[in-house]
Amino acid sequence: MITGRWLLVFGLLFGLLLSGCVHVYRGAVVQMNLGFFASNLPGEHYELFANVHGGAVSLARFKVLDAVDHTSEVFDGQPRQHCGGDPLVTADVQRVQRWEVDYTEADQCDPDERVGTIDKVIIDTATLTGGIRFDTVVELADATSLFISVESDADATPAPSEIVSRADLGAEYDPFVDRQQACLKTYCEATPGPKRPMPDPCDLLGKRPGARRGTLLGSWVKAPATACAEQLLGDVAVVPSEDETIL
Repeated sequence: MITGRWLLVFGLLFGLLLSGCVHVYRGAVVQMNLGFFASNLPGEHYELFANVHGGAVSLARFKVLDAVDHTSEVFDGQPRQHCGGDPLVTADVQRVQRWEVDYTEADQCDPDERVGTIDKVIIDTATLTGGIRFDTVVELADATSLFISVESDADATPAPSEIVSRADLGAEYDPFVDRQQACLKTYCEATPGPKRPMPDPCDLLGKRPGARRGTLLGSWVKAPATACAEQLLGDVAVVPSEDETIL
């Protein structure tokens, strides 16, 4: 016997199906690791873009900041930005902080705006830090690549300027691995066994990681890049956000 309560439930579900009021919303999560990535110079930030249907879509603005002050250590003629942490109690890492044009100096170092760190082994404590995560409302199922540009803090336009890194994306497999395998094959065919280093890199021919279903994979390389001379900076995975059913 069907009770009044179950009749009510069935009635609601049937009404929703007829009215089309159920909306499934999906964004994406961009999870990545970066190494050898420069902290920002004063007055600049990084911006993450996706290439979707041939157009550049802005996903996030962020700054890479030294956790402690390295003003005395000058790189490229200019000191990097920092959060001024006490070196006696603060891990000496490069913090990745979400950033927007209206942020103050306090905002840009706010712990709540932290989205990760640049990969680093902290020798004093024998610990490994790293990992960056961006949650975006953009649907990235059709994205073919990601890229990172350097932008002026005064530039609020969502258009890329100087591109410093890119990552081609592949469904379940990383396209960088295929390029790497093609370059390795060329090297192995041109280099006799006795002239190769040990262990022999040609032992890796035909070997690739297993597929990761439901995921777009890629490797960050320095831009611009030359074929078979790409500088690997890290890796990235793009996965769908959890579905949210809105009634």
